[in-house]
Amino acid sequence: MYSKSETRNSKSETNSKFQFPMTKANWVLVIMSLVFIAGCGQSEMSKRMKADWENNTNDIKISLAQQQFDEGKYDQAAAALNECRGQGTDTPQMHMLAGRLAIIDKNYQTAAAELQKAVKSNEKMHPAWYWLAVAEENLGDSQKAMEYFEKALLLDPENPDYVIGYGQALIAADRTDEAINLYRQKMQEIRNSVPLYIAAAQLYVKNSDRASAIDLLEEAALLKPDDPAIKENLAVCYISEGRHKDAQKVYVELLENNNSSMSRTDCMSKIADCAAMAGDYKTALRFYNRLAIDKRSDIDFWLDMGQAAIGADLPKKALSCAEIAAQISPGNPYAACLAGCAYYISGEYHAAINSFRSAAGDYDNASMAWSMIGRCYKKLGNETLAKQAFQKAGECEKQSKLLSMLENRK
Repeated sequence: MYSKSETRNSKSETNSKFQFPMTKANWVLVIMSLVFIAGCGQSEMSKRMKADWENNTNDIKISLAQQQFDEGKYDQAAAALNECRGQGTDTPQMHMLAGRLAIIDKNYQTAAAELQKAVKSNEKMHPAWYWLAVAEENLGDSQKAMEYFEKALLLDPENPDYVIGYGQALIAADRTDEAINLYRQKMQEIRNSVPLYIAAAQLYVKNSDRASAIDLLEEAALLKPDDPAIKENLAVCYISEGRHKDAQKVYVELLENNNSSMSRTDCMSKIADCAAMAGDYKTALRFYNRLAIDKRSDIDFWLDMGQAAIGADLPKKALSCAEIAAQISPGNPYAACLAGCAYYISGEYHAAINSFRSAAGDYDNASMAWSMIGRCYKKLGNETLAKQAFQKAGECEKQSKLLSMLENRK
């Protein structure tokens, strides 16, 4: 039997075998161990936080680079992108932007390589497929371009750019009917897409179906009456169909709305030209007069204005235009014919003959010149010389708009 004192001592001795002697040195070791363990934990956490911070920072930088690209600041966008590359960034967004920058620089091989990396990382990134198609198209691989345009369209079926890109690839492959059907289908699905309407209209024009192009653009103009691009294309189609009065009306609207991509000078020139072609010579002259200062060195302008003056039965105005044209280009046969017509209308037949003779040796104006010389001699009562002049006119092939204008005078 053990006494209570012995029992306590025995337990104390047993426990002391398993206890770490907590001397001052041992306490230092414990504290250092705890610091080391905590330091290891903080180091791993710091690495993760640093990685997250760098990823977030690079995402922000790529977004900034994209914004700079969208604003046309391509050098700044490239600099921001290169900084991300230097930090090891490798994302599909970065490769797509790099590809687009390469397209801007017309470095299509580099663009294709970058965009391939983008779609490899993210097969559903439809803008990357679209720009990859653009790059391949410029590299001359129409088959790949068509394939990639189609992939972009399948991922985003209502994107007008993808529709147009795929449609143009079909056209390049001589699959025009498929392109027309594609445009028709998509115009039902994608309402009010101006670029799509214009692309379809241009395809009709290419197929010499201007009537369908006009119908389509007129429909588009009803949907978006204030869109200048529709009206500009519509006016061109009207002119190609000889509907100059309709084209003139469209250009007047563009001028009044002041929202066309055309300058006001170009718009007024179109109005004047269309009015002259439509036989509205007074309107043509009104707009030509407004352009006289800007066009003072343009010989074609003065010749066109002079023809409008002939149509309006204003020989003095026509002669003035002819003289200015002759000053710009001395000896110009067109200016000589214009002056001759002005003299003829005024009854100054000898002066007219002299002007026409100076243009009779020019291939483009010979028929006009000899015909008018014949008319002048006939007016002067010299049938022999008139007959000779008409015979020479008959031997010429080219016909003149001025001559037709004079023949239509009442």
